Amino acid sequence: MSPSIAHALFGGTFAFIFYILSRSLDLEKKFNERMLYLSIFNSFIGPDLFKVFFSFNLDFLVLGNPLTYFVHSLIGWPVWCLGLMWIWYFILNIGSTEENKITKGTTLLLLIAVGEMHFFLDAIDTGVHLIAFGEFQIYIPRDAFFFAKDFYTYGPLHDVFPWFSMFEMFLIGLFFLIMFTYVLFKKELKHVYIVIGIGVVVILSCFILFGSIVFGMENDIGVAMLFLSLIFLPILMIIYAVQIN
Repeated sequence: MSPSIAHALFGGTFAFIFYILSRSLDLEKKFNERMLYLSIFNSFIGPDLFKVFFSFNLDFLVLGNPLTYFVHSLIGWPVWCLGLMWIWYFILNIGSTEENKITKGTTLLLLIAVGEMHFFLDAIDTGVHLIAFGEFQIYIPRDAFFFAKDFYTYGPLHDVFPWFSMFEMFLIGLFFLIMFTYVLFKKELKHVYIVIGIGVVVILSCFILFGSIVFGMENDIGVAMLFLSLIFLPILMIIYAVQIN
């Protein structure tokens, strides 16, 4: 129930990789020590902010507190960061110089990103709240990611277009792979993001419309969405946070 060292190791590893690469490569914008500290601390505690009291046997400060699970939810954490950002902005810039000063935008994006990555371990352990405040809760259990094939075998268009199968999905995947390769070497980075975004929407739509039968009854969609939302998207946010600092 309370923060574990695994969260710090998981999020801290990604942050340390950014830090090492930033120092090793001749980059104009660097992921500096202050960003590293924010990332490790908020990977460790972050959304578990109120659950820390469990470690001190102060359960009365946690149980019944609507903020406990609001902060510990995929939607609640970014909202909480809008206020938390001001505290961290002040802390990070104590004794800073123009070279290592952290902007408000960078602080906010880093807080949100490492907090969302924190949820990855929760999701593969038991599950995660999409949103929670008091009695109102939307909880996504672990099985929703890893057993999606059992929950959603056939979509509404399966009987309408029974010929649509794994073969068509293979062609769609191959098409976006070719497009990704082309824009990666020929276009600007923003075009790479656009192709990835369109590809994700199209493939997810195929899952919703036709079901997991067109993915060979594998857990591809559940695992892919877990990775994209709680690993890939936060990494993009970290990269952008460094660029705008």
